[in-house]
Amino acid sequence: MLYYVSCLGFFLCLSCVEGFNTTNYNYDHFIFTQQWPQSLCECIGVSRCRIPEKVKTWTIHGLWPTLGKTEDPQYCNRSWHFEESQILDIEAKMEIYWPELETSTNSRISFWEHEWEKHGTCCTDMSSLDSEHKYFALGLQLNRKYDILSMLNDAEILPSKTKTYKLDDFRDAVQKKTGHSPILHCCKTDSKQRVEEIMICLDKKFNVIDCEEADEECTNDVPVYYHPLNPFFAQ
Repeated sequence: MLYYVSCLGFFLCLSCVEGFNTTNYNYDHFIFTQQWPQSLCECIGVSRCRIPEKVKTWTIHGLWPTLGKTEDPQYCNRSWHFEESQILDIEAKMEIYWPELETSTNSRISFWEHEWEKHGTCCTDMSSLDSEHKYFALGLQLNRKYDILSMLNDAEILPSKTKTYKLDDFRDAVQKKTGHSPILHCCKTDSKQRVEEIMICLDKKFNVIDCEEADEECTNDVPVYYHPLNPFFAQ
């Protein structure tokens, strides 16, 4: 009996440790987020940003299981760590379409590690996402399917050093192609507003749905700058 009580106490203590092998699959949709590298770099500054030479389009920020209008769930299984060996066959594509743009870390894989451990572990209840490889491979597939650069080009919203656009131009271009409203994430630096990210919402069968979440830091009546990719940031 003493042995049983000791073991029970041991496991109870483990369960009290923050993040010990927890799982939380309480989400009702996904947010698939793509970012314009130039806008990101102009927002955070050249000293903190790089655009790899092979990057020519909008890149992936992440695929996030989401509950309602919250930012949850997150970090659902802290014991399921990122392993680069699981994605070696798609790593070359990820370096182009899902690259690390910020230079705050010297680790080439830190961005992928962060996205997997914060978001990827929260949707492994789905057979289509129950591994690290499936999670990142699906992100690449969605990036091809929902090509933001092509959507904007078709609407004659082209990167320009001088021309500005309306915020609704970006929203309407995506909605015209997907049939549903996206989320826009903006930033403002040097008195200029930029669309940094465009988010597409998906149901749990990966069909596009209207996003219920509000735009982030965007102002409707302020012009939007959409600068071309600048080799000044490239490494």
